[in-house]
Amino acid sequence: MLPCGGTFDVDPASYSPEARLAELDRSGLRRAVVSLPPTTEPTPELIAAWHEGALELWTSTDGRILPLAYSTANPLFPGAILPAPQLGDDPQLLTRLDQQGQFVFVHPGAAVPSSPSWRTAGVAYAQQMLDAYVYWLATGGQRWPRLAVVFALLAGGAAFHLERFIRRGLDPRAAQERTVWLETSSYGERALELSLQTFGVDAHVFGSDAPIDTVVKALTPTRAFGPGVADTLLTNSPLEPTSGPKARWAA
Repeated sequence: MLPCGGTFDVDPASYSPEARLAELDRSGLRRAVVSLPPTTEPTPELIAAWHEGALELWTSTDGRILPLAYSTANPLFPGAILPAPQLGDDPQLLTRLDQQGQFVFVHPGAAVPSSPSWRTAGVAYAQQMLDAYVYWLATGGQRWPRLAVVFALLAGGAAFHLERFIRRGLDPRAAQERTVWLETSSYGERALELSLQTFGVDAHVFGSDAPIDTVVKALTPTRAFGPGVADTLLTNSPLEPTSGPKARWAA
């Protein structure tokens, strides 16, 4: 039972390292970046347990599963997941992540459930992502121009709204920053086609939202664009080899 999000059925076995590795193998993928999603409304105790277990997860899977820190700039991790509504709330955190050569994965936060159930993910989560993306266009990208930022859910369908933003005064160059990435989870061919045409293939990274969704289902619209596009989406990554602690995550 979540304080804000209500009650959900969870199968712990589907989240096990063995299940996740098996799905990677079935899908022909070498590795995956995983995180503790803000939508689970994690308590400080759960976050502490995640950070401890996540480092063991990386070791036990021979680096195939790369976990992110939760809303902290821990140099032992390749980056951090941040709730979209809080993206700009802690400038010092973003500065530390930037200085340490890490990246940010912006993910929806908690939302009050709607009826029918798909409205929460389809409207509330997407709105959070679009708000966070617009913040980055207007402010964040100028303040942290080197910080790599990955926006889940195609940044709330940013490609659909971009022309309107520009008609109302946005500098088109702000939307073409090479440090901004859009993650593809839960979208199909139509949305992906528009986003790929708008921002370019190199600005996207593949995402599956597994185990809520399956990697195989997420791969279907990705592979519909042909092997060249699919291979690019599956190999694009904000991870870069560096000196220091983060180098252990580059594979």
